[in-house]
Amino acid sequence: MTSERTILAVSDDPSFSETALSALAARPSYRVRTSSPSDFAKLSTQDIHGIADLVVVSIDGGEWLGQPEFTEGLRRLEIPFIVVSGELSADGLRRVVQLNAADWLQEPVDPSQLMEAVSAQLGGQNARKSRVASFLPAVGGAGATSLSIMAAASVAKRSKADEAEVCLVDLSFGRAAAGNYLDLTNQEFDAMELAHHPERIDLELLDIVKREHPLGFAVLSFHCPELDWSPEASEFIYRLLDNVAFRYPYTIIDLPSHHTAWRASVVKACDVVAMVTEANVPGLRYCRGLRNELIEAGADPARIEVIVNKFHGGLLSRGLSKDEIRKVFANAEIVFLPEDGKTASEAMNRGLPWQEVNGRSATAKALDAWLGQHLFERKKRSFWGGRS
Repeated sequence: MTSERTILAVSDDPSFSETALSALAARPSYRVRTSSPSDFAKLSTQDIHGIADLVVVSIDGGEWLGQPEFTEGLRRLEIPFIVVSGELSADGLRRVVQLNAADWLQEPVDPSQLMEAVSAQLGGQNARKSRVASFLPAVGGAGATSLSIMAAASVAKRSKADEAEVCLVDLSFGRAAAGNYLDLTNQEFDAMELAHHPERIDLELLDIVKREHPLGFAVLSFHCPELDWSPEASEFIYRLLDNVAFRYPYTIIDLPSHHTAWRASVVKACDVVAMVTEANVPGLRYCRGLRNELIEAGADPARIEVIVNKFHGGLLSRGLSKDEIRKVFANAEIVFLPEDGKTASEAMNRGLPWQEVNGRSATAKALDAWLGQHLFERKKRSFWGGRS
């Protein structure tokens, strides 16, 4: 588990702490302490370094920039600090630059903007060990949910820990597909109520609402169709995933096939995204268009891979060949998983991962090899370090 990072918020504006800083305090990896500018000026550099990893300074209209004790305290800092202010004169901005501030934000500060600025400074110091993979169905029925469940079971088997090290997060609220598949949907919990109060999401709540699978992975799945289109869904999902990524070394996300306001942001935060489609022209065409759409929204193309599921290969196959499919996608990694209708049907009817039904499944083995390459061999990075 990663260590907690402390942010010292320096401000004499109560509303600043109550609004913008509440977003930081909600992150399990951040602890927020407060100080007035006058008290901050009295602290020694050693004292500040002993209690904080980063300083956020709200200076209103810049009046505090004229206080030598205050500015000298900032100048001596060996940790990053972010300046927040109202509109400054050219001379005021010049003073901020001379103080060597790590960043400057203008009030009123959007909480997500402040979060990004803080994450940019603490990302290298606070990199999580969590690895995150998501499965995004390009078309309905492609098998993305089955693959996400197989992935969670595969990672759980690899970890062999006393406590679950992987969490399967079902973000298909309309169907709660993964939860229904495993009969682990949290029926008692009102996710919409929590979406109204996302500040309640913490590690303790996570332990209350999760469900445990006998194979050793946790499941978060809620049936709440209205959440898909709620304007409050984004903050709920970001905070939920942030806590999951802090709590578990590995996170598997089952994404919905339909567009939502938050889907692109989740995709951009993942280490790898598997777009799941079938080997037919409409599915491949839609998958290519969706991939391009996500890249235009800022997703890293190197992290988006295409899984062609239920693939019929061989000389006698009348379907599209691998070479024909590769021509559809420019510079995209493509994985082909074979058709295994018998195992798929039995696994779904019994509510089990494929590995439990057929230990020799070629599909499960191919997916396991893919996971080994993407979750266990690549360099680890922070989950929400660059969310936008």
